[in-house]
Amino acid sequence: MNVLLLIFWPALIVGEPAPIPLVEINSSARFVFDRDIFPIVESKCLTCHDKAGGLAEGDLDLTTWASITQGGKHGPAVQAGQGEASLAFLRSSRRLKPIMPPDGEGEPLSSEELTKFKIWIDQGALPGADLQPALSRKREIVWEALPTTLQPVLAVAFSPDGTKLAIARGNRVIVESLSDGSRIATFSAEQDLVSSLAWSPDGQQLAWGGHGHVRLGQIPSDGLPAEPITFEPVTERAVALAFSPDGSRLAVGAGVPSGRGEISIWSRADHTEILRLNEAHSDLVTGLAYSPDGQMLASCGADKFVKLFRASDGFLVRSLEGHTAGVLGIGWSGDSKQIASASADGTLKLWHADSGEQAFSQNDHRLEVTSTHFRPGRREIVTTSGDRLVRLWNAEDSKPIRVYQGSQDFLLSSDFSSDGTRLAAGSQNGEVYLWNVDEGTLLRTFAPPAPPTASTEK
Repeated sequence: MNVLLLIFWPALIVGEPAPIPLVEINSSARFVFDRDIFPIVESKCLTCHDKAGGLAEGDLDLTTWASITQGGKHGPAVQAGQGEASLAFLRSSRRLKPIMPPDGEGEPLSSEELTKFKIWIDQGALPGADLQPALSRKREIVWEALPTTLQPVLAVAFSPDGTKLAIARGNRVIVESLSDGSRIATFSAEQDLVSSLAWSPDGQQLAWGGHGHVRLGQIPSDGLPAEPITFEPVTERAVALAFSPDGSRLAVGAGVPSGRGEISIWSRADHTEILRLNEAHSDLVTGLAYSPDGQMLASCGADKFVKLFRASDGFLVRSLEGHTAGVLGIGWSGDSKQIASASADGTLKLWHADSGEQAFSQNDHRLEVTSTHFRPGRREIVTTSGDRLVRLWNAEDSKPIRVYQGSQDFLLSSDFSSDGTRLAAGSQNGEVYLWNVDEGTLLRTFAPPAPPTASTEK
């Protein structure tokens, strides 16, 4: 199973969530919030809905009776006496999207907990005591160590001058020298998977994203890299990153699976927010790319859409619809006139940016198409897929040019060097492959470190 889809796009690989059934509870007691309901909310909901703890998805705070009845941007979470009509019940019971908690982000309510929650609402949603004083603290997510065998390469990126290759492998960012084969730097994200990479156009900074944060590492031409700068532009995982062509802005894509997708634009100089699109997509944002002329920002999402925003102010110019599953990657042509999109539906599509019309759709891959890029200086497009193949296509007539082989596992990511002569692709098993584009020869394989054995762990 593709770890990328398991982590970020569960809605793409599983069916519709089944509603949680109710059970009979033999109790004539009156339920109140503080004694009976809050323990359920605390264990299942406050990771995402604790305003005092610094996070309230959808502006919904569930820490007190007052806040849960007031609700968030979608209205009251509960309607006293009407359990079946209450948003909190419908979403936590998986009867209404977005479900709570989203798949992969927490344990759903049990049938007994859900039944008790509904009875409490039906009985009038009695308050009990106000628990806010006990909760006015920052709640911390307790991370467990990642398995040593979990080393997917979710992103690869050549430096602008082509002398370095950055690799997001598991919970680490590795910067390899392509001139002498040495390792320039290794940054650790500790218990968090690194899900995105982007070089600044001047090659001086490398950005990478994780859960709730983005880090900027200085990568000097000589000497040791400095400690990375951390800022927190999102409350969810920063799945996609893109620098503007002039290097002044950094776009960050995130969101809630099966809920919404957000894009925020940040100043590279002082890390202040320039603009935010809270509902750019109706599902997780999975890719971002500025047009080479800097006029447009393209995004793609698990909601099956590619969208084009005006880079200056975030105005939605056009939505491109046609994929039948989540879109996993996008890339601009060098003249900023066309966009390629890769999808979990197994297709590569090419679009005209000015009209939104499809130029072609190609489905030669046997599994999900996970990434795509235009080759610099050429009318050629590359794709990677879960079928372990990398394919190069003619952008004029959609005909295949070359197939790159050598991968031993599901391919997740790719990038061209700026001169278009080399191609890198990362796989689920942690390996990164480097090919000569014109000859199709495998130049090098960057293997992950071997997991520790029982003897080395002692």
